[in-house]
Amino acid sequence: MTGKKAKGKGAASGAPTSRGKGFQFLVRLSQLDPDEEHEREELLEAFARISRCVKSYLEHEVATLDEAFQVHRPKRYRRAAERKRYLKRFNVRADAHRLIRAGAPTDKRLFEFVGDLHGLGATLAEEYYYSWKITRPQRGSATPDDLPPKLRAFFNGPR
Repeated sequence: MTGKKAKGKGAASGAPTSRGKGFQFLVRLSQLDPDEEHEREELLEAFARISRCVKSYLEHEVATLDEAFQVHRPKRYRRAAERKRYLKRFNVRADAHRLIRAGAPTDKRLFEFVGDLHGLGATLAEEYYYSWKITRPQRGSATPDDLPPKLRAFFNGPR
């Protein structure tokens, strides 16, 4: 396999290292919606590629499905840690967005609060929050009363 050597923190944390030629294909495939008319042609092309990959595996042209799809995990990959990161970062970001829409500042206290909710430190909560490239929520587009009780506590605590 070709690509950059996995070094340091980024290798185990899932930071962009060489994951193989097929990684972006799998990411795009996961984003396609069969109910969207304009994406159906791309889905048909993806199906043809998947079919070729599976066929090459079944016909023993390649040893693994990873090889067939041209993907691999980085060195020092730890499934449990990556699964935790994957599952928690969505919830951390969603809760932080709700608080920001209700008027909370994007500061250390926000990340401490959200981190406590999810059993994370403030630094890790902030890392999870910024790991998604999604537009910032509009501050003030909700009120604290719109929040679930676990998030409403942010506005009741010390400032």
